[in-house]
Amino acid sequence: MCMRKLITFIFLMVSISSHAFTTKEMLDVCQSEDRYGPEAALCLGYITGLSSEFTGYISGHIAATKKERGLVGERASQDIISEGTEAINQRYGCVMDKPVSQTIAVFVKWAKANPQHWHKLANEGYWMAVSEAFPPPCG
Repeated sequence: MCMRKLITFIFLMVSISSHAFTTKEMLDVCQSEDRYGPEAALCLGYITGLSSEFTGYISGHIAATKKERGLVGERASQDIISEGTEAINQRYGCVMDKPVSQTIAVFVKWAKANPQHWHKLANEGYWMAVSEAFPPPCG
């Protein structure tokens, strides 16, 4: 059984590296019945990776704002951090404080209900799902 899971995992990783995931493919992976199998791990890892993009976006916003305001080398104020967070929330919805398991459930529900978007890249489908489920203003 373990060998079968390993082979499945390797196949999935090779498949992913050779082409971009579509929303439909990600839906199929995230609906795996084996909660501890390679598909579930792939879904969790992919969605976690998408969610962690926020850290990079906020860091970029902070750096650009500090440069714009002549504050390079100084510690970012809470105002600048809040501005970065708000910019992300306006663009992608209020998902920063949501558990990954919740955003996976939102994605699966949304993707099932929106087959017209199955051809889109998985990250596009994910952001469409969460921005629709958690629209700003955040609070």
